[in-house]
Amino acid sequence: EDIVYDLINKGVNVNEKNKYGDLPLTIACTKNYGNIVTYLLDHGADINEKDKNGNTAMIILCKYNYDNLIMPLIKCGADLNITNNIGNSALMETCYNNNSPLFIHLMCYGAYTETENRNGDTIYTIMKETNNEAIINYINENNNPFNVINENGETMLTEACSNGDYSNVIWTVESGANVNIKNIMGYSPLAIACELEYEDIVIYLLEKHADVFSKNENGDTPLMISCKNENLLIIQKLFENTIVDIRDSKNKEGDSPLTIACAKNNFNIVKYLIEKKANISTTNNNGDTPISLARKNNNEKMMNYLIEKENEKKLS
Repeated sequence: EDIVYDLINKGVNVNEKNKYGDLPLTIACTKNYGNIVTYLLDHGADINEKDKNGNTAMIILCKYNYDNLIMPLIKCGADLNITNNIGNSALMETCYNNNSPLFIHLMCYGAYTETENRNGDTIYTIMKETNNEAIINYINENNNPFNVINENGETMLTEACSNGDYSNVIWTVESGANVNIKNIMGYSPLAIACELEYEDIVIYLLEKHADVFSKNENGDTPLMISCKNENLLIIQKLFENTIVDIRDSKNKEGDSPLTIACAKNNFNIVKYLIEKKANISTTNNNGDTPISLARKNNNEKMMNYLIEKENEKKLS
């Protein structure tokens, strides 16, 4: 790795092909060198450039089932629908490999199912050969036009939620939209409604069994989002309509709904979460506990309440 970093820092062209027509980025992807892939992208590697076989970095990752680098490439703007010299897209390579979790992940981020390669193969003919029920069921459900991700990275339902268009939300769901398909940023319709505090839409989606455990790219659940917004009414609605994971759920910063509420210095939400059996002993990635966060905010009332509840827990 050090040699690669040194060459890049000295000004080597990160997009120059070797005599065999291979790119630094596609070679690194073939070898699954995650650190080098990231470094190349950070220093100007063209994420959608093709090698001699017409393969992009994304196609290669899907061909070799390297799931760990898929999301970083998507975040950097990888085109999921480019095809190589024989007409295979990243989604088709995933289908050949019978990798249903990756297949579904790519579809959620806008991969097309209608591509046909030079052999006349399509997603559907490949599916028939592999007989993967998870992929077949997902395709059947998501060929519904209401679930297609548009050029803005939104489905009709996530767009309606973003616009706060309650009547359009109802129409879209009643027309067959999946209430849990996320937009390209990883937000479900419920997460969007919670983020933008559209309480009527939140209530409706919960009635339609929207997934309260769904996480966005930061690992935030609808409950965490509502704690960040300090919206107690929506928090209460989330608990009224379903079982919410209050004890163990954390985002990428290690924050739980309770640590978020403590950081926001919102005693009413903290008290409500404790009543719902939130874990008082939880710690985030910075080592903060609910009590230490209350102390940092000089909130004596909250701190005393949390200490009291922690002592009750120890005695029980």
